[in-house]
Amino acid sequence: MQQKTLNGSSLEFNLLCRNCSENELCSPIYTAHIRQCPQNTRYYSYIGTVRGEMYTIQKCRCDSGFYRHNTSFETYKIQNDMFPHIFTFKNDSVFFNTRQRTREKFWIEIEKCAPCEVGVFCENSQQQACAAHSTTLTRMSPTRLSCACFPGP
Repeated sequence: MQQKTLNGSSLEFNLLCRNCSENELCSPIYTAHIRQCPQNTRYYSYIGTVRGEMYTIQKCRCDSGFYRHNTSFETYKIQNDMFPHIFTFKNDSVFFNTRQRTREKFWIEIEKCAPCEVGVFCENSQQQACAAHSTTLTRMSPTRLSCACFPGP
């Protein structure tokens, strides 16, 4: 374990690396304390712009059939000397690209999700209404294709 200071907080880092599982937030700040995406979410990571600045963006987004009812955000910037292993990532990894393009800035967004109710479908973390004269018949309907027409005269 090694202690470093980040944004005024003292943190312990385990510099021994391991592969992250499918739904873990896998970033340098979480080497000692792995963060798991909440239930009914999926992990996404990409290089993108937030408020006009480049970041490595890491998200836990709601699965289809669930909608976002709460979101937490976190940002941090790491220093070049904080993580000696930051330079050992493969050239095609998101962290190699972070070093090259974003100067080690990370944006983390974690959604808390609830199941979609009967009458609407949930796609892209949002509840959405079916077209006029139609509804969903079950909870956790994932797409517009789940909508069925009301019986007519």
